Amino acid sequence: MRFIVKPSKFRRTPLLLKTSLGADKLVSVPGRYQPTLDYSQDLFLAFPKAIGYPNPIENVPESYEEISTFYRATKSGQRRMLLSSSLKTPEAYASSHYVVRPLHHFGGHDYRVTDNPNDYDPNTQYISPAFEKWREYRVLFIKGRPLITLRKKPGPNSDPFSAWNHTSGSYFQTVHQLEASPLSLTQFFADAANVCVLRDTHLIAADVLINRRFEYAVTEVNFAPAITIPANLEVIKNAFANS
Repeated sequence: MRFIVKPSKFRRTPLLLKTSLGADKLVSVPGRYQPTLDYSQDLFLAFPKAIGYPNPIENVPESYEEISTFYRATKSGQRRMLLSSSLKTPEAYASSHYVVRPLHHFGGHDYRVTDNPNDYDPNTQYISPAFEKWREYRVLFIKGRPLITLRKKPGPNSDPFSAWNHTSGSYFQTVHQLEASPLSLTQFFADAANVCVLRDTHLIAADVLINRRFEYAVTEVNFAPAITIPANLEVIKNAFANS
């Protein structure tokens, strides 16, 4: 592998991937080092415009511009694009509670719940129905295949509407038998197969909530997921070696 193309502020996981995959260099977008990129030979975690990168990106799939547009959109814009495809987001369901987040965010930062659908600043925030989750997962798609599934274990004081993040004591654990997981009883995987952002990218994660009725909602698609567990890095290495 030649290059790992990454967001400029994302470093730890790309370095681990560089070692695991034997890549030559990291290329940050935006960044000073701007070689000609080839979608068939490089690993893309960032998606600059194919024309205007500054060099035309070679061997891009037909869906690349759609993926690149999605990559540059705000989180609320990405939700709208997912909902217009075959994936369900929290906006597909009615709720008595709402989640307020910044237009651009990561992790569980600046997350709050309100019962007032007008309690937000549309210039800096977006609001969405709060999905009454029973389980929360992160599914990593590698070359379009859902090869790694992580279940988020909630902290001791977490509730169905709160953010299950590190601050609340929540943590990820790898799901080793997906067929025995409640996630396998939902329509998520069937619907995800039709979404180019998951199907045509190299490595991407979808955060998925499910409720006790086995309905699912995708809250976020993460182009730069943290991957540090050696066994999961080995899964990625094998997937690229066999592709």
